[in-house]
Amino acid sequence: MTLKISKTLVGTILVIVGGLYLLSNFGMIPLGLKNTVFNYWPVVIILWALYHLVDIILTKTTSNEKFNKIYGSISMMIVGLVLLENRINLIFDESIGLWSVVAALFIIFVGIRIIFFKSSDYEVENEQNFQGMKFNKGGFNAVGDLRLGDQPWALEDSSHNIGVGEIYVDLTTALLKDGLTVLNLSGWVGDIQVMMPEYLAVDISATVRVGNIDIFEQEQECKKNSKAKRSGVSNTLNYRSEKFDEALKKLRMQVSLNIGDISIKRCC
Repeated sequence: MTLKISKTLVGTILVIVGGLYLLSNFGMIPLGLKNTVFNYWPVVIILWALYHLVDIILTKTTSNEKFNKIYGSISMMIVGLVLLENRINLIFDESIGLWSVVAALFIIFVGIRIIFFKSSDYEVENEQNFQGMKFNKGGFNAVGDLRLGDQPWALEDSSHNIGVGEIYVDLTTALLKDGLTVLNLSGWVGDIQVMMPEYLAVDISATVRVGNIDIFEQEQECKKNSKAKRSGVSNTLNYRSEKFDEALKKLRMQVSLNIGDISIKRCC
């Protein structure tokens, strides 16, 4: 179950905010209203984070991804509260250092990930095609790059997460089992790049809070030559191969990033 926000509602809010800002520049807004808007605009961030928090709680997903998104939403809510407090001084007389709060939240996030989310490697013994091959069940890297697929590897259901850095996954060297395989990639700040073979049937959902999404450099239905690309704030892009359900081997991939670019390309 997920919550849905009407595009009309979002557009209306943006038009109202932009209109108020324009009128303010022309001196056409009363001083009292102008001060109110200036002081209380962080409430929008708080409500936006609260909406995403409820949406994540209602959405079925992996424990890794759910934790990342819940913590991200709570952190965004705290940032909104700090911005609001610094304007109206409801509790404290002095301003709170925003970047100090952000740094503390990130350190706590890294600590929790290290304690509760650990990666593990093991060897498949029962699948004849996978005999003797090792694969990574996933995990969390706080800082640094994560590369998968520099040599032949076996891919199974897994989740990979980074704090700050780049994820690079080469699926052209991956061996998949028959049926459905699920791969989740997520990060806070950085880039995510995925290379996959032409023949592989995929169902992709990509989300980025701030940045760009580029899938296959083709229109989603593969019927036009225009680019499937989104850029800006809170972008989501989906792609599903034709005859995905009938494919012998298929991959469902969820990719999410707070700040950075997501690029998924076909190769070979």
